Parts: sequence; structure tokens; C-alpha cells
Amino acid sequence: MNVAKACFWHNFNVTPIKKFSDMKSKGLVCGVKVPRGWALIAIGLLVSLMSCEEWFGDDDDDDPRFRGDMIADHLDTPWEMAFASDGRLFFSQRPGVIDVVENGEVKVWAKLDSVVEEIGESGLLGLALHPEFAQNRYVYFAYTYAESKSPLKLVNKIVRYRDEPSTKSPVFD
Repeated sequence: MNVAKACFWHNFNVTPIKKFSDMKSKGLVCGVKVPRGWALIAIGLLVSLMSCEEWFGDDDDDDPRFRGDMIADHLDTPWEMAFASDGRLFFSQRPGVIDVVENGEVKVWAKLDSVVEEIGESGLLGLALHPEFAQNRYVYFAYTYAESKSPLKLVNKIVRYRDEPSTKSPVFD
């Protein structure tokens, strides 16, 4: 078997070899000739990264000083949060969903994933409740959508919905 064909590594000269034992005598790693200096740098970098446990180690979830209550989990890029005067927590997720946490239960308030374009840093972004939310029930949010698909032209808009008190669901205002 040609070991060089089994490996991929760019920016180095690949030397085909016939037997695995030939690799050691020719200074090859996976069929690729690696300069001695690069090999030493790679080994040094690997050892130094492995010794930095504080970077890659435990994230202190088990430390009682850092415990909190979980509000919601299994989310897809939560982006913005706003507390309503009635105690509910509104939050957006970039793919196009606005959820509400009420009495410890997460419910979908608005689902805009068919309109929202989440490409790169775009998507459902900002979310704000009107300062007089208790009276007017206005919820504002900003999202990215495709003004045209070919060529792709992404634009943003800010919209206002009203939270219907009887159903606690959005109504386009």
C-alpha cells in the first residue's frame, strides 16, 4: 500500500513510499516529509497545551459557588432576553424563534424560521419590550430576511407585535 496516498497534508512535499518501515529511515510522518524543526515545534506545542488544564479542564459546574437555576436548555443560539412586567421572560433564538418562560415552563411565542435568514451573524437578533408593556403589550424585534434569493441580498427589519393578553400569543400590530 502506498502510505502517501492514505494521508493528506498540504504545503509539504509528499514522497511515495512502499513500506511502513521506509518512513522512519526517510524522516517521514504519514508519508509526508516534515522538516525537523517543525516536528519539534509541533511536539512542544502539544505538550504545552496538554499541560494547561485550566484552559481545557473542568468548567467548575460542580463548584457550589457557581451554581444557579436552569431556566431553559436545548436552545439554538439564544440571543436577547427581556423581562415583562407580568414576570414572563421573553428570549430570542437566532434561527427565528421567540420563546417565553412562564412559571418555569418554556413556550414558543412566535416562530419566524420560515422568514428569518440565519447566515453568518444574521438571524433573529434584538428583542425589546415597550417601556409601557403592561398597558400596550408591544414587543419589538429585529431580524434578517432575504430581499432577493438570486443574487442573495440580506436586509434587516424591525417589527412590532402586540402580545394578546387572553392567549399570550403575538398579533401583528
